[in-house]
Amino acid sequence: MSTTVSTTKPIKGEPYEPSPRRIGEWLGDRDYQRYLVREATSLLLGLYALWLLVGLLALAIGPAAFELWRAAHHSPWSYLAHLLAFAAALYHAVTWIRLLPLTMPPLFGGRLDDVGWRRLAWILSGVSSVALLLYLTWA
Repeated sequence: MSTTVSTTKPIKGEPYEPSPRRIGEWLGDRDYQRYLVREATSLLLGLYALWLLVGLLALAIGPAAFELWRAAHHSPWSYLAHLLAFAAALYHAVTWIRLLPLTMPPLFGGRLDDVGWRRLAWILSGVSSVALLLYLTWA
């Protein structure tokens, strides 16, 4: 089966039909592979959020249930799961910040894909994160 792309415009009213792709064609596309890894990290973070929700429900049930949930965290597998969740969150955040300038329109008369805008976004997110952490710690 050949993959040919038609250069003719579709006639109005006709449904869009994408050109067929070969199975495994994505294996040679690095950008698509990175996209798939990024989406996989969101699934891992969703599972981690569900685990934290289980902890919240255990806290609502009572101290004994919450202590059981906490006791589950004292295994090497738990430490590995937390480390993987942290790595997934870090990768997801970095790739999101790299994609953000490509998806937003230019602001303030400049281009968002400039290095200065990215640095400003990193600085603002870091400062706001530290400020929130300090506020929650000492409030």
